[in-house]
Amino acid sequence: MTARLPSRSRAREHLLGVTYGFASGMMSTVIPREARAVYYSKGGADMKDRITKTAKLGYDIGTSNAYEPDGEMIVTCVKTRLAHAGVRHLLPKSPYWSKVADEEIPISQRDMMVTWHSLPTTVIRNLVEWKVPIPAAESEGFLHSWQVAAHMLGIEDEYIPKSWDEAGAQADQVLTPVLGPTPEGGKLADILLNLGSASRARSPADSGPGHRRTAGAAFSGEPPGRGSATGRAVTGRGGGRWGASGGARRRGLR
Repeated sequence: MTARLPSRSRAREHLLGVTYGFASGMMSTVIPREARAVYYSKGGADMKDRITKTAKLGYDIGTSNAYEPDGEMIVTCVKTRLAHAGVRHLLPKSPYWSKVADEEIPISQRDMMVTWHSLPTTVIRNLVEWKVPIPAAESEGFLHSWQVAAHMLGIEDEYIPKSWDEAGAQADQVLTPVLGPTPEGGKLADILLNLGSASRARSPADSGPGHRRTAGAAFSGEPPGRGSATGRAVTGRGGGRWGASGGARRRGLR
C-alpha cells in the first residue's frame, strides 16, 4: 500500500494535495526552529526553487511503486538523510542562525517527529474533520507508507506511532505546543503566499503533494540574499528530550 489516499477518487486526491500544501506546508512557517533554519539557508531566498526540489518526497511517497525497485522513494530518503547530515554539520557554523537558535545541533529525533506529524497526522486530522470518507484499508496503507518513510529517514522505531490514535496523542505532545510565530516564519509565509498568488495569476499548474524537507537546498548560513553556497542543506531543528540524532547522540545528547 502507498500514501496516495484514496486511489479511487480524484476529488479526494485533490483534498489530499490541499492538506499537504496549505495545512502542512503553511504549518512549516509556524514551527519556529524549522522556520529559522529555512530562512537562514540560501534556499530561503528562492522559495520557488526550494518548493520545486523539496516537493519530490511528497510526490514519491504517493506513487504506486514508491518503495519498489523501480520507485523513487528509497533514493529520495537516502538523499534526504545525506542532506540532514550536512545541515547538522554546517548550520551551527552560521553566526546568523546561531544568534537566534535555541539549540546547538539541528534535526534531532524529536525534530523529525515534529515534521512527521506536520505531514501525515495533520493530513488525516483534516480529512476526518472535513468528513472525507476514508476506507479503513486505505487509511492503514497511508499510515504504513509514512511509517516506512520515518524509518528510512532515520527516526528510531520506538518513536514511530503504531496507530493513528497514537499519532494524534504524540502530535499533541510534540507538535501543537511548539507552534508559534517568528519573524523568519512570517517572512517565509509571505513568500509562500505571494508565490501562490503569482501562480494563480499566470495559469493553473499540475503538481503532486509537496514535502518541504529533502535534499537540494543550498546552504549559506546567511539570511536570504547574502553570501554564497558552502554546502547542501534542508531545514532542521534540534534539542528536546529525544536529543539530536547522528553524531550528537553519540555525545550523550540522546
